[in-house]
Amino acid sequence: GPERRSFEMDTKWRMAIASAILNVIQAGTFFMTPTTLIPLIVKDFNAEIALAALPVAVGKLTYVLCLLPGGLFVDHFGARASLIAGFSIVGAATLGYATLVREFGQLVVFHMMMAVGSALS
Repeated sequence: GPERRSFEMDTKWRMAIASAILNVIQAGTFFMTPTTLIPLIVKDFNAEIALAALPVAVGKLTYVLCLLPGGLFVDHFGARASLIAGFSIVGAATLGYATLVREFGQLVVFHMMMAVGSALS
């Protein structure tokens, strides 16, 4: 009869699937969540609406400024190291958002951290 083959996923496919999943998380936390949470930022930090947009604006600027160094990182260390570093930073920033943010300045710092990780991944 036909030989049964066990399905073994090679490292490239595992990395591709993990990257896709983490990219969805990254897009949700970095690109969409802060803007949808502006009313809560206004309420929780007692900030004006113009100030509540600051984490988003600073994060986008940080992201743009980190794209070129991120590309150099990929060239020097490779795509795998860049993805691992980027997703680790995004994960740490997300954890920081969830557990450590108590002041508005901390929110800005963690959003900048998320931008650095996003630029690497």
